[in-house]
Amino acid sequence: MQGRILRRLVAATAAMLLASAAPALAQGTTVDGGPTGTTTDATPTFTFTGEAGASFDCRIDPPGAWKPCTSPYSVALTDGSYTFSVRATDAAGNVESSPPSRAFTVDTAAIETVLEAGPEGLSNDATPSFTFSSPATGAMFECLIEGAGSPLPAWADCSAPFKTPKLRSGAYTFKVRAKNTKGVKDATPEQRQFTVDADPPETTIADGPADGSKSVLRTPTFTATASEPGSTFECRLDNKAKEGVDTVAWQPCAAAWKLAELEGGQHTVEMRAIDAAGNTDPSPAKRTWTVLVCDTEVRFGLIEALGDCLANVGTSDAPVWESTQPVKVNGLRLPVVGGSKIVLTGPTPERKGGALAVEDIKIEIAGIKLYEGGFSWDLPEGGAGEEKEFKKIDLSGMGQKLFGMKVEGFAALRLRRPANAGGAYKTVFALHVALPEVFKSGPDGGAGGVTGDVSINIDNEGVHLDGLKIQVTNAYIGKLGVKMVCLSFAAAGSSAVAPCTAPSIGPGKPQPYIECRSDNTADRWDGAIAIVLPTASKTELGLWGGLRGGKLSHAGAYVDRLGTTVPLAPGVFLDSVRLGVCLDPPPFRVKGGAAVAFGPSVAGKSAVRLDGDLYYSDAYGNEPWVIRADGRLSLFDKQVASAFFQYQGTGMIDFGFEAELRFGPAHIGGGVSGWIETKSPSRFNVQGHVEVCVDNLACAEGKAVFSTIGAAGCISVSIVKIPMLVKNDNWKWYAPWRMHWEMVPIKVNGGAGYTWQTKNLDLMIASCSIGKWILARPSQVGGDMLLVRVPGDMPAFTVRLHGKDAPPKVDLVGPDGRRIAMTDAENGALVDGSHMIATNPEDNSTSIMVANPGAGEWKIEPHADSSAITGVDRAYAEPEPTLGGGVGGKGYKRTLGYAYAPNPGQTITFVERGPRTTKVLGTAKAGRCKAQPGGVDSDRTVACGQLKFTPGRGPAGKREIVAVIEQDGRPRDQKVIATYTAPKDRLPGRPRLLRARRSGSNVLVRWAAVPGANGYTATVTTSDGRKLSFAPANAKAPIRVSGVGRDTTVRVQLRATRMDGAVGKASKLRVKATRRANVAPAKAKPLNSKPTKKNKKGGRR
Repeated sequence: MQGRILRRLVAATAAMLLASAAPALAQGTTVDGGPTGTTTDATPTFTFTGEAGASFDCRIDPPGAWKPCTSPYSVALTDGSYTFSVRATDAAGNVESSPPSRAFTVDTAAIETVLEAGPEGLSNDATPSFTFSSPATGAMFECLIEGAGSPLPAWADCSAPFKTPKLRSGAYTFKVRAKNTKGVKDATPEQRQFTVDADPPETTIADGPADGSKSVLRTPTFTATASEPGSTFECRLDNKAKEGVDTVAWQPCAAAWKLAELEGGQHTVEMRAIDAAGNTDPSPAKRTWTVLVCDTEVRFGLIEALGDCLANVGTSDAPVWESTQPVKVNGLRLPVVGGSKIVLTGPTPERKGGALAVEDIKIEIAGIKLYEGGFSWDLPEGGAGEEKEFKKIDLSGMGQKLFGMKVEGFAALRLRRPANAGGAYKTVFALHVALPEVFKSGPDGGAGGVTGDVSINIDNEGVHLDGLKIQVTNAYIGKLGVKMVCLSFAAAGSSAVAPCTAPSIGPGKPQPYIECRSDNTADRWDGAIAIVLPTASKTELGLWGGLRGGKLSHAGAYVDRLGTTVPLAPGVFLDSVRLGVCLDPPPFRVKGGAAVAFGPSVAGKSAVRLDGDLYYSDAYGNEPWVIRADGRLSLFDKQVASAFFQYQGTGMIDFGFEAELRFGPAHIGGGVSGWIETKSPSRFNVQGHVEVCVDNLACAEGKAVFSTIGAAGCISVSIVKIPMLVKNDNWKWYAPWRMHWEMVPIKVNGGAGYTWQTKNLDLMIASCSIGKWILARPSQVGGDMLLVRVPGDMPAFTVRLHGKDAPPKVDLVGPDGRRIAMTDAENGALVDGSHMIATNPEDNSTSIMVANPGAGEWKIEPHADSSAITGVDRAYAEPEPTLGGGVGGKGYKRTLGYAYAPNPGQTITFVERGPRTTKVLGTAKAGRCKAQPGGVDSDRTVACGQLKFTPGRGPAGKREIVAVIEQDGRPRDQKVIATYTAPKDRLPGRPRLLRARRSGSNVLVRWAAVPGANGYTATVTTSDGRKLSFAPANAKAPIRVSGVGRDTTVRVQLRATRMDGAVGKASKLRVKATRRANVAPAKAKPLNSKPTKKNKKGGRR
């Protein structure tokens, strides 16, 4: 009994353990694909997925038997309803308990067609397209087109989309039916009826001005008809095709199209019909005719033509006017002779200014018979405010006179257009007249006469004297020499004659002593005279002056070549005094000067003459104020030296010096020029040159460079060829690497360099062609002989010897036997193309520079009396600086693109130079180039970079970008690498955020700083009559207007100023009074102080 109970307990426990350890049944199978609902496919295919590693059984019910299967699973069936099921069996043998299933029906006889798109109704498409489909899997299609002349009258295989063959105009029915793989066809095909209209209509203009006719009607009506009823129309007027493109678009219009009022001339109208199907007539109907309109005013280019009837007979592109009556052109009357015709042609591409033709005419101006006959002349091209020459007419030998003076040579007709609308168009008649016989070209009796220029102004009001100028140079009145006499009149707006200018004074290139700005906005009278007195020194006297608009414009006087008539001290004489001033128009300018002569006078010429002038010009427009001093030194009337110093309102100083001395067959000449920037930190740069020549023998040229760093002077020793960068034809500032290497001849230079800061002087170093000194460590070769090795392909090298107590005396012998001997140790030596020797007693050194040395060991042989050599340095030729650049961008945003070959110890600074401006832009940065230059072999790499900059302040015009090159801390060279045209300088901006507040009896005015402003100027007016001026240096502290009560209104105008004094636009502010002012008028009615009658009688009761 107990045993049975124990056995049952053990079996139950084992069953429980087995049940808890058994894996779960396979689950999660899904049917992914296969038919649902009804399908015409008798061999449907099913796809499914399930547990990884499981196997699958499939069943089709009926008949309902499970069979092993894999996805995809296909089965052949007959028509009927079925259910597909699939189950998984995992690796442990567990079978899926609830397999998924899908019900479907096979009906191979079912087939349907769907017509989705295609024309219906009227269409102008002769090859329409249809799209169709079928829900049956694998369906195919057949198409049919019914209609007269159908290209597809029977069923034929087709596919979607289906484009029909070309159809003729007519009615059609399109049919399409689907069929399955067994050939079963849709018994009810889809169809669509449509009508094709593929024939465009024909257009005819039935009414309107005839083709080629002339009509005075300016609003004609054109009537069109079409070959197809119900057509609409489109029209256009005066279309012109340019490069195959129409310039006027078609616009819808009525069959009877009335045009808006037309200008005179030739016109073309076109009309075309569009039928109901949208077909457009490809050959529109066209009419061209001429509208006759009598214009009384015609203006184009530089001319204005006025007449009773200028008939426009041309087109809008080539306008032509004709007249058989007199016409005025810019006031010049053109009378016709015997019914002849005047033809005026407007501007065309061939004749940009137009043309004027007259069949027969007689022109007379101010009593001068100018022209007779016919002509056809081109008119000059021009715009508002311009004046240009129309035609010159030869009046030589015709014996005509003006103001009693004989007319000589050519007369010119000029056409002037006013600058502003409403101004007068003018013809300017300019001619030459012979002056009175008192003026001769020489002192002898047979000398010829001289002529003056006269200008006559013609406008619609008549003939006017526009300008007169009589000028004589180097003439005589009897025996009195007239260096120059000039009298001129120029009417306002005239540019026919140039006003007289001040005489030129002193030696050198002739130019007016002072040049004043001129304009033609007012009548001007100008005069000048310079005469030469018959004294030994040929003393000159001169006066000049002018009136503008009735006011003094400019004036001046001078006396020159006084000789010994005004002694200042023994042997010292006042030789010249002059003064000139410019008043109106601005800017104000003044220039004064004097000259002093020294020493004996030879043939009326002083041995030494020292000249000096001081000049000031006020700021005007974008130009700063300028102070300039000039000086000149002359020996026996030949200028041998000159210098100038100029300070501009921008803080820039320019200066220069030139000199030349001749001694028989030899001369020495040279000079320097430079600039100083006074802003902090201060910069300056000076470049000079010197030349010593013996005529017909040799010249030693040199150059000097001075900068903030130091100074260097170089002279040429030899010329060699080295690789240098050259720009390609496709070089651009944004692609500076487009360069190549070429062998370019250069000079090998030697000289001296000096550094300001270290006070260090070196002979023949990096300032010229030679690089840094390095200790040579020469080897000993028996006795006291030393060797220095020179590598191959070296254009030059320098050796520097240090002596114990004096500069060593040596010979230098090359490996090829070439000997360089010191024959004059104290003064050195220079042999052109060979070598240069220099000594420096301050540091007991001897330097020898050798050009074109042979490669190998060079021997240093000390002289017997030489100081002991304590050290030897050598320096090889530095690579020549080579670079290129260009400027891109527009306006005030510019970029300098550059490429250069870097050299250790080299610094390149870019400086912008232009008239009255200099600005340091920055230094070169060794950026990467996208490509390295080709050309001759070179082991030097090239660096590229860009530098963005704003043009420096100064006048608009050409600017240069100069590369200032320093080597090892000393200046070496300057090269102009680019030019560009700078825009007009900007004025300071308008101050922003201008505001004010009251503080007791004060008004405090504040504003936001203007970028780049050098200061500010403020004008303050108060309602109590005060006018105050303030000049704050910056915007940090407010403007304090004191003594302003709340009954006073304050008005403020604030402008920013540039360093040169130019001012920008004003910001304005008004601080209103907050209470009424307690003010009494200067005059008032008297008060009534007499008592009334009642008061007189009884007074107050």
